[in-house]
Amino acid sequence: MSKSLKQANIPQIITFLVANVAVLAIMVVGWSTTIAFISNGVRDKLDLIGRAVVIPSVLSMLIGLVGWSLPRPWKETLIFWRMGAKALPSSQAFSKLASQDPRINLASLRSRLGAFPRDPTKQTAIWYGIYRKHHEEASVIDAHGAYLRYREMIALPPILFVFSLLIGIWRRGRISSLIVCISLLTAEYLVVMLAARNAATHLVTNVLAIESSASNKTDEI
Repeated sequence: MSKSLKQANIPQIITFLVANVAVLAIMVVGWSTTIAFISNGVRDKLDLIGRAVVIPSVLSMLIGLVGWSLPRPWKETLIFWRMGAKALPSSQAFSKLASQDPRINLASLRSRLGAFPRDPTKQTAIWYGIYRKHHEEASVIDAHGAYLRYREMIALPPILFVFSLLIGIWRRGRISSLIVCISLLTAEYLVVMLAARNAATHLVTNVLAIESSASNKTDEI
């Protein structure tokens, strides 16, 4: 399931990357240089068709390479500002998130699971077992897909920051342009981080809400 969700997210991640590269190129090397580069690329229509076919494939390969090269814990740390087992979105499933969602029947969950664990690793293990039972529910799929998408996107602003800085130094770009680039990438990172946190919360709580509802049905029978 997670593999298909990652594949479904690739077009949106490519769009995110292309938009960033275009804006940063204008900021770092200038509007005229960027337009000249694009113009040279579209002079030959046959060449343009070839690029239109090849570029998405290359970008997809690069995104996959970056995604698999960077350890998952690094990306989770960028999202939650926590390390180790505490960086997983499910590490606070029962100690924090469950009590914050009114859809979740805590008494029903306790009757099914017993006392809620406090250890982050145990919380993740129990939550994952519940997730496996409900991973095909539409609300779970939507939240999981969103979390995976933003988790991959979160690695791009820091990488683009490094490339922008190196290119700016190489091209002797203006300090003001570099400051604007840094500001834009920082703001983008914060927005993606918040989106990833919200998606993770929805993923965790949707699973628990469905499980608590299923428990109620079982109890009634």
